[in-house]
Amino acid sequence: MNIQCMCRALFRRAAKPYGQSVSLSTLRGEDYTLTSANTADITELVLNFLEGLKERSQYAVALQDIGKLDDATFLNCKKGDLIVLLKDKDFATDRGWVKGQNDRTNQIGAIATDGVFILPTLTKPSEEVLV
Repeated sequence: MNIQCMCRALFRRAAKPYGQSVSLSTLRGEDYTLTSANTADITELVLNFLEGLKERSQYAVALQDIGKLDDATFLNCKKGDLIVLLKDKDFATDRGWVKGQNDRTNQIGAIATDGVFILPTLTKPSEEVLV
């Protein structure tokens, strides 16, 4: 199984004579593989942990260039930009939109949740992590 920390979660089972494996991949492209007879339990634990962090996170990263220059309501960003999520009852992830501030430009606006990846972190990620 693959779990991408601070990025998308993807799974792949690898049968081994001594257990299954779970692979963890970071935003920086580092890969770690854990093999255990308890892989399913480890995977569930890690996913629950990551989901809990994502629910409380204040940070996202743009997955693509997004721009609606003619409407100031929407946030403009480039792929890889750090977005600081702002709490606003009019915008909710379950409705497909969040309000955020582009850390590079300081612009504030609405952005579709399918255009960002909410980072499972409680602290601002460093530039080194985002590159």
